[in-house]
Amino acid sequence: MDNTTKLKYDLIYFVGDSVTFAMDQSDDVYRTVNEQNRFSTLIGNYYNLPIVNNALPGCSNEYVLRTVYTDVREFRRKGINPLVFCSYTDPFRKEFFCEGIHKNVSIIDPENPVFDPEFTKEYYTKHFNWDFLRHVSCIQVDACKTLFKHLNIDFIDVFSNEILEYDFITSREFLGSINRFGGPNNMFNGCGHLTVNGNKVVADWAISKFNELYFK
Repeated sequence: MDNTTKLKYDLIYFVGDSVTFAMDQSDDVYRTVNEQNRFSTLIGNYYNLPIVNNALPGCSNEYVLRTVYTDVREFRRKGINPLVFCSYTDPFRKEFFCEGIHKNVSIIDPENPVFDPEFTKEYYTKHFNWDFLRHVSCIQVDACKTLFKHLNIDFIDVFSNEILEYDFITSREFLGSINRFGGPNNMFNGCGHLTVNGNKVVADWAISKFNELYFK
């Protein structure tokens, strides 16, 4: 991409979970994915723009919305115009307020600092409601989209795994999922994180989408 891109955008901003963070994942045993070959860097290189990758492994959609809200408003305050790649995560993930800070955890993971087996048992046997979690995630997705549009920020968005279809008064849309992209058999590692090849596939898809929407 030529330098005219720099006249339109100051950087490319990425937010999401471990799929977007891409590096140091448990199923990447030999640590083949690194800062140079993860898809956010490949996209930045294509457009010759710096990147900000604020993805967080294991995060919830609460984190995605909260981080988008904080970061894009700060970009605008500083006069920065970002191009955005936003990836939403699984609805069952929750964010807890613990020890005075937000902790993004899955309550089913015993290695997490707020894991409590009794709480987990109580939650899943008496209070877990998949439809409600999906509904809340739909609201969080719509809130991110609304904020981008309100601030006139160019963006593409996608799910890392789970696909949600939501229906609001002003918006009905079916987003794709990175883990359901068509691609080579060696696109994913054992737990679903992207291989080096997978990162290239996602980078190519995102570049094609950005070009289609914003570089006609």
